[in-house]
This record gives sequence, C-alpha cells and structure tokens, in this order.
Amino acid sequence: MKRAWIGILLILALVATISCVGGCGKPAADSGTQEEVGKIVIGETEPLTGPIAVYGVPECNATKLAVDEINAAGGLEVNGKKYKIELVQLDDQLNPTLAFQNVKKLVEVHGAQFLIGFTNAAMIMPAMSYIQQKKIPVVVGGAPDEIITATPNPYVFRMRPPTAYTALATGKFIYNEFGVRTMAVIGTVSEQALFKDIAEGTMKGFEAMGGKVTSVQDFKSSQQDMSAQITAALATQPDAIYALAPIESQAFVYKQLRELGYKGKIFGFSGGNVKQFTKICTVDQLEGIFDLIPAEINPTDTSINGPGADAFVENYRKAFGEDPPPVAGYTYDAMKTLAAAIQAAGTLDPDAVVRELENLAVPEGLVLQWVPVEGKLFDSSHQAYIPNAAFVFQGGKKVVYKLMDSPIAEYSKKLAEARASNK
Repeated sequence: MKRAWIGILLILALVATISCVGGCGKPAADSGTQEEVGKIVIGETEPLTGPIAVYGVPECNATKLAVDEINAAGGLEVNGKKYKIELVQLDDQLNPTLAFQNVKKLVEVHGAQFLIGFTNAAMIMPAMSYIQQKKIPVVVGGAPDEIITATPNPYVFRMRPPTAYTALATGKFIYNEFGVRTMAVIGTVSEQALFKDIAEGTMKGFEAMGGKVTSVQDFKSSQQDMSAQITAALATQPDAIYALAPIESQAFVYKQLRELGYKGKIFGFSGGNVKQFTKICTVDQLEGIFDLIPAEINPTDTSINGPGADAFVENYRKAFGEDPPPVAGYTYDAMKTLAAAIQAAGTLDPDAVVRELENLAVPEGLVLQWVPVEGKLFDSSHQAYIPNAAFVFQGGKKVVYKLMDSPIAEYSKKLAEARASNK
C-alpha cells in the first residue's frame, strides 16, 4: 500500500513538472487573468510648509487629482503595455538646498523617471545641471521666473507664463484702461526674483505710456505691519497703488491700505482667491481690488479657462473640500501634458519623451486656455502660454473683468534671444 501511494505521488509530481515547463507563471490564453501592469514613477517637490505653502499645497493636490484620474482610467498605454503612475511628492519648505536634495532623492531613492512641479526658480535652478546629466524630463508647473526657460536645458519645460510676459501687458493696461497717470508700488520687490521681474516690467510698461511711478516701497514677506511703507507711498498722492507679494503679505497690504483710509484704485499681482485673502482681510476690504495675472483657474467664472475647467473644479471640490486656488491648474495640466507626451512617444526613453513634448499640440481637456505657438503647446524655448487677464474682487467673489493684451509672439522672441545668450 505504501509503495502504491509513493507511485501516485511520483506521477503527480511528473505531471506538475511538465505543466511548469509549458509555461509556469504565465497565464493561459483563455484564463481571463489581468495583463501585467508596469509602473512609471513621477516625482514632485513643492513647498508644503513654510511661507508660500499657500501655492505649494494646491499644486500638489492638483497633481494628485490628475494622477488619480489617469490611473482610474486604466493608466497609460506605452508601446502596447499598460502602466500606472506612482506619484511621490516631497516638501521643500521653499528651501533651495532641500529642494535639490529632494530632486536627488526622488531620482536616486524613489526611482523617479520624470519630474513636475516647482513653485519658483530658486527651487529648480540648483538642480538644472543634475537634471540634464541624469536626463530627467521635467514639466514645471507654477514657477513664474523667467530664468527657468531662459536657461537652456533640453529636459526642462514650463507651463506657467513668466512674470515678464504678464508685465509687458500690465503697465499699459493700468494706464489705458483706468486712466491712471501716477502710481506707487508696494511689495516684496527685492526679496524674490519673480516679484522683482513683474514690478520692473510693469513699471517699464507704465512709464512707456507716459505714466509716472511716484514711489517704490519694499518689505519682507515675513512682515505683517507695512504701515510705514504704505504711509510713504500714499504721501506721494498717486492715482493708484500697485501691490505685489505672496498672498498672505498681499492681504496685509490690502487690509492696512483700507484701515488707513485709502479709497483709490488698487491693482495687485498675487493669484489668490477670496478664501485665501479673507484669512487676513475682510470681504469689504477686498472689494474693487484688481488682480492682474495670467488667466488662471477661476471657479466663479471659467469662461476664460480651458475645456476641462468645469470638471476640474467639481472634482477638486469633491477631493479636497474647497475650490481650487488659481495656481492649481498649472500642475494639473503639467501632469496631463506629460502623460500625453509619454503615450505619444510609445516609450519611456527620456529623449523620445522630450521630442514629443517639443512637438506636442495642446492636449484635449486641459484646465487652462493654452494658446499654441506655431501649432504647438511649447515654443522653441520650451515655454507654454495662456492669455493675461484682469480679475476683480466683487461682492465676495473674484470675477473676470476682461482679458488683457497677450503679447505671445513678442515675448516668445525675446525669450528665445535671452535663452540663446545664456548658452
């Protein structure tokens, strides 16, 4: 009996061995098992804490929303194989050293093949050589500093138009639209390059029309009392105030201008929404203030945004319990753009993906109203563009006032010249 059982076991073992040789670990053609799914790792570094987390957090939220949508729809198909995206997001605290460390950690520890994000130039510029050396395609979201795309790097693309592009239109708009002839400037104009760029460009445009800048008052983003700067600016009796700073600092300026009795025109450059501003100032203090910025996402009126704006606003509300702040559209569209390029390339090879990004038409369903340059999303400097717009705070909402001039061809040419001179 014992021998009989041994014989049966040997026969069963032989059958199992033959079955494995025929394809152990491989599903049968009619087995109905799921196809193998690969993984694409995409990294993002943003200031999730610190002085401009008000920008970094919504940018990360929007990226996550885009990735969740892509994965829920089955992921990306690359050369016949399905891939899901693994998103790794790190906090750089607006610290350039930490941001560079994050980039290296994302690539070397987490295995990131692509990067998106970055809130300003100081967070990406130290990593530019590393990015090129490692051949990591990057789609920058909300960083507005001109130097990013004025610096030649074949792997770096940027969604948000630079501040200098918006500045070309802002000064002229204030002069022509509102009849302002004298203007005082208050802001963090020496602390951060992006505000320095927009201030200088706006003043140049305003003065080119015949306007006069009566005063330039500087402060630090860590300040909460700007009364000395405001008093000095108002002493020059300007027709209008132009304020530019991170949202919280900007809110203190608006609050203190109103508390000091100023009733004249106020123009700003901030990209904040009512909820963000009213953590510091009241709705009444915001009333009638203009925000002159690119045509970013605006939940109260998406008419100047892209075809995917309404769905994005609804999905962001469901996911995060609030309206998407204006900057959120940049990283959402950056993620969708990168995904479109990867699929079009049919490979994860970085140089092939870069070629697709360089030749990519505006993908369908994006949140913002991207204006193609010679039929492509990005110009020869790897820069994308949306229109410039004037928003106004009115009745507790931020509403569209009108589109401003959008000198895309003029600015794109200047950017290409600056990029060539930096080679």
